[in-house]
Amino acid sequence: MKLFYFLITLTALAAAAPARAQQLDPAFTPTTTTGPAGRAYSLAVQPDGKVLMGTMVTRYEGQLGSQLVRLNADCSPDTAFRRRAGVGGSYLRHMRAIALQADGKIVYGGEQYFLGDVPQPLRLNADGSPDATFRASGAPWVSGTILALATQPDGKLLVGGICHNAAGTTVALERLLPDGRPDPAFNLGTGFGNGSAPGEVHAVEVLPNGKLLVAGVFTEVNGYLTPGIVQLLPDGSVDTSFRSALLAQNANGSKPVVLAMARQPLDGKILVAGTVLDQAQGSLRRLLPDGSFDASFQAPLDGILFQVRVQASGEVLVAGWFGTALGAVRQAVARLHADGTPDAGFATGGGPGGLVWALAELPNGSYMVGGDYASVDQQPSPGLTRLTPAGRLDPGFAPRMENVNTLSVVPLPDGTFHLRGTVGPGDQLNFNNQPLPPAYYHRLAADGSYQASLAFPTVVNNNTRVGYPWPQPDGTFYHVHLPSGFSTGPVLIDRLLASGQPDPGFATDTLSYTTPGLYGATVFPQPSGKIAVCGTLSVSNNGQPREALALLQPNGRLDRSFVPPATGLWVQAAQTPLGIGVGYQTGVQSVLPQPNGRMLIYWHDRQRSHLTRLNPDGSIDPGFDLGSAAGPNTLFQAQVLANGQVLLRGSFTSFGGQAVANGWLRLLPDGRPDPGFAAARAALTLTEQPDGRLLALVPGADVRHCTLQRLEADGRADASFQAIAIESEVAADASAGVQLQPADQAIVLAGFFTRVAGQPRHSLARLVNTPMLFRSTGPTAEVFPNPVREALHVRLSAAATGPAVLLDLRGRVASTWPAPGSLEATLPLTGLRPGLYFLSVPTAQGTARRRIAVE
Repeated sequence: MKLFYFLITLTALAAAAPARAQQLDPAFTPTTTTGPAGRAYSLAVQPDGKVLMGTMVTRYEGQLGSQLVRLNADCSPDTAFRRRAGVGGSYLRHMRAIALQADGKIVYGGEQYFLGDVPQPLRLNADGSPDATFRASGAPWVSGTILALATQPDGKLLVGGICHNAAGTTVALERLLPDGRPDPAFNLGTGFGNGSAPGEVHAVEVLPNGKLLVAGVFTEVNGYLTPGIVQLLPDGSVDTSFRSALLAQNANGSKPVVLAMARQPLDGKILVAGTVLDQAQGSLRRLLPDGSFDASFQAPLDGILFQVRVQASGEVLVAGWFGTALGAVRQAVARLHADGTPDAGFATGGGPGGLVWALAELPNGSYMVGGDYASVDQQPSPGLTRLTPAGRLDPGFAPRMENVNTLSVVPLPDGTFHLRGTVGPGDQLNFNNQPLPPAYYHRLAADGSYQASLAFPTVVNNNTRVGYPWPQPDGTFYHVHLPSGFSTGPVLIDRLLASGQPDPGFATDTLSYTTPGLYGATVFPQPSGKIAVCGTLSVSNNGQPREALALLQPNGRLDRSFVPPATGLWVQAAQTPLGIGVGYQTGVQSVLPQPNGRMLIYWHDRQRSHLTRLNPDGSIDPGFDLGSAAGPNTLFQAQVLANGQVLLRGSFTSFGGQAVANGWLRLLPDGRPDPGFAAARAALTLTEQPDGRLLALVPGADVRHCTLQRLEADGRADASFQAIAIESEVAADASAGVQLQPADQAIVLAGFFTRVAGQPRHSLARLVNTPMLFRSTGPTAEVFPNPVREALHVRLSAAATGPAVLLDLRGRVASTWPAPGSLEATLPLTGLRPGLYFLSVPTAQGTARRRIAVE
């Protein structure tokens, strides 16, 4: 009778399993860390006194941030505008330009991440809601950076910068009709050029007579020599009556860089600002209406100017990056008289201690400035400041601007977490102004709360611990650092205990670098307890050199039995690093352990990615070869599964003559593609569960949305897993690392996001409450007896390729056994509680699964 009820329960639970879904763990209230942020790239004042600010912060005055923030006339945040405007363009960052139309509509644009992004500029209605009528019939500029916007009285819009239009042509200036379509009556001919490079437009002004003044980084327009500034007729042709006095090239070979421009309305004189404007290296010059120099204006400012404004009084405001104005200490902001001499009564406190991107005059005579700085007049003021009419810090305006940190955690067996990411001294906890303790390492409790008692100091034994930590699942972690912070010298690797103190039983040999800096060393602990170290390094131990790759004993000493080829191709690749901005580094990137003590080294040369398998002694294993599959320009990422198989992710659609579904393939033991795997989803990452299924982070409609889904071990979509939405509601990409907690296999998401499964979550979340789906798929595995008490006999249809795993209903590992050596094996069940379990055995034909009832 007991068995009868037990089987009924099993049947009911198995039938109910597909209906249950992952959900947020309500008992997990994770710590969120924020850092002080302040950065305004552009400012514009509306006629009603409200201020528009182009920025990139994730929280402003306690509310979710946006690319475009509007402040009321009293400088309080306009929360209704944020709700209507949303975040901004999906791929837009660094809001560089804002224009106000006569009807109150707002046009904005900025820098995009990469080519082929969402079209710009964007336009909002006066209340902040998106204007659906704008650009409805097409996109004039589909990628690039917008640096300048200006409106004409007839409603047409001028857009400047450096972008690519719908035809794929690089353009620096475009005129749009009021509905956002390109104006066919505007023709620039061959456009803006800067020697052999395309030109850039940084400033545009519409003159009362309909002509256009355009300034930027260029030397000619449609073949006409006009360095840094040009005057155009209304149809876009060059007005040859205006001749730029700026030199196309100075004696030292530099060209004029005009970043800002302002026209004096009374006399038509033109102020141009930037850097390297003439032979005298001045950053500010004034031109007469015909383009020649105005000799009556002398203001040889040093540095870089990003803003110039002419006040109604005729005085001139400048902002940028400089330390003096004609000898007076004026940092980043200064006011000049009409002849260029500094106003001695303005900004006498010194001004912002950094770089100012934006400056605007408010109706009451005060000023708003924004940029990259942390103080004004030697007082804290990060990134956005209101100045008094005399240019001093206004203490009555101190906005709270924050960036939520991108987090990374390592789940530990006791349920706690190592906290990694952009967390450090000066950051705060949970939006409550509670500062983190002065420590470099941090720990979270099992419920996600911060554990101050486990904050590790930045200095241990008089040794500054500034570097790169590598937490381990056992609670220890390795630390790669230099003895004196970020200086030159030998590289050190420490192993710290769970208490944060150095492990006295661990001491590495001397490591030095062929390329200075910490970026050349990475540690990869192996199942044997040894530690692989790779990068642009050399290891020496009593005359035993190791180049680019070394293996250390568990005590930190060099493993002399592991001798990889000193002339391996990965060594040569590490010695020929790529240039800045290429997107990846050459040399060994990671060391991936495989069964039988072998390891795969994943490395890059200047053209492609590679996988090479090494034997336990470091020699190359010829039995693993990708062949010609990874040809030139083939880049991929690699990860090893529990059974030793390898997953590759890349932009390829075929590999080794086999079609690749959605950029993912699995390799057979010899390196050939596995025809038994086809990913049903394009995924950013795949994380393996103990049962062989794969958690997939699937990209959404744009970079601010992604979902967590699950695939079967062979790549098919798992319909029993309900997709989990992950969202960023601010001007930053949504991202999430996916990990499983060792104790209960709960899913932990850590990265950058503001909402998970429709609920507010910042950068850290935990999902629970989905049982494993018990159904038999793939290769055959006969099990008997079932129900079982003491030992389970298993008969497989194909050879096992990895350990047998027994999971409970929550997906937690209940027991494991080494890979069966034959098609039949007996698995002891001593110590298991009665209940329902799920047996998973990876085989050469796939993963065999069976439901098991233990009495």
